[in-house]
Amino acid sequence: MNQKYKLLKNNNQIIIHPVRGKEVRVYRVYALVDFDTVYGTVKANTTGGFIQSESNLPQTDASWVFHQGCVFDDAILIDSAVTGTAQVFGNAILRETLITDQARIFGTTNLDD
Repeated sequence: MNQKYKLLKNNNQIIIHPVRGKEVRVYRVYALVDFDTVYGTVKANTTGGFIQSESNLPQTDASWVFHQGCVFDDAILIDSAVTGTAQVFGNAILRETLITDQARIFGTTNLDD
């Protein structure tokens, strides 16, 4: 299976969990191929936003985290995009959704088209 991104283990940051107040380490994503998202085209060799683990961002669909966006905990993107400084966390599952600006999506949110 071809991967669309890799985690930049040396490009990470610690954020404070907005609900639990604990530290969470997140890693910047780096695009390996060109692909289209609901927000726009991702070009190979560009950096994106941050995720906690590869379980947050599938390798096989059109999801991406742009800018300083962040996806962590058990949150999952499915053909979705996160931009700006938006955060998606908890057990949130996004399908074909664009989350922008300073939005926070969390809990057991299940956003379907």
